[in-house]
Amino acid sequence: MSLVEETVFAQKEKSVDGHGPAEDVFVPLLTTIARDHIEAVILYGSRLLGANPGRHSAYDLVLIVDEYKDFYEALYSANMIHRLPMVMAIMSYVLPPNVIRLAPEGVDGPIAKCLVLNRPDFERSLAIDQAKDHFMISRMMQKVKVIYSKSEAVGQWVQHNLGIARYGVLTWATLWIDQPFDAASLAREMLRICYRSENRPESDGRSDTIFLSQENELVEYYANVLTEAEVKGDMVRDGNGYRTMSPVSMRSRLGRIVYFKVSKLRVTLSWLKHVVTFEGWLPYIVRKVERRTGSEINLTLIEKVLPIPCLVPRVLYVFWNRPKTETEANQDFRMGPDQREN
Repeated sequence: MSLVEETVFAQKEKSVDGHGPAEDVFVPLLTTIARDHIEAVILYGSRLLGANPGRHSAYDLVLIVDEYKDFYEALYSANMIHRLPMVMAIMSYVLPPNVIRLAPEGVDGPIAKCLVLNRPDFERSLAIDQAKDHFMISRMMQKVKVIYSKSEAVGQWVQHNLGIARYGVLTWATLWIDQPFDAASLAREMLRICYRSENRPESDGRSDTIFLSQENELVEYYANVLTEAEVKGDMVRDGNGYRTMSPVSMRSRLGRIVYFKVSKLRVTLSWLKHVVTFEGWLPYIVRKVERRTGSEINLTLIEKVLPIPCLVPRVLYVFWNRPKTETEANQDFRMGPDQREN
């Protein structure tokens, strides 16, 4: 990008009404192309939180759809994706959700990384007693913004399920937290648990950065959760904090440890699926790792041609040498011409 192009791109970040590309680009695009197949769109992640997003950071969206195949056929017909709709629909049931990329203006315009789920899968993924892994709970228990819903009823349904995910935090985060605790300490601990439950390239301090970027909202959310839990008899007041009604048992801890181990394995295995569903995954991952580790990455020819399995040693190196602290927000390396998407 030239300096002029970078300035134009920066101006696109916010429109006159304070919205960004999530509302001004992706919602109109999806509702025009997929029409009634889109039930709701949720914005989450570093763009919403302002947690050190780089110029190449994607907009993280959850797309709730009515039927997988019909939705992917609509995107395929509009040349928004290039994988066969039937393949994408089948992959939706293998370690859900599918992750897809939308880049309507090319790689130099806004990019969305979208998690695609139908209504039953969205519901199931946020209920701790039904979820097969912690992937969606880890993201939806935080500050999110519903930027589109097909109807008021759908919007209420989304908020209800977000509430279930947040209330469910009490069944797992309280197993390791020092008691008594308050909303802030609960929110900080739940984020630390979630970051430990996935293989991620960020520093150990990333969860605290994420907490600070949404502290006010999280304290409000979980103060309400704790108040509700006290009314229901799930929590009891102890001074300025709360504690569980009964002591935490070793059996409860062991059960959750197994759950988080299985979740970590499932989420890691899902990376192989994203290679199929997420077009342009390699440049995206390279930029993300550069941004989070503060190290420039230059792929070899063999790594570009055969990323799997040739990238395995590099991936292991990244995880074994994660930075101790967060890199600066403006440390966003530019990829060379030989590493850009085609």
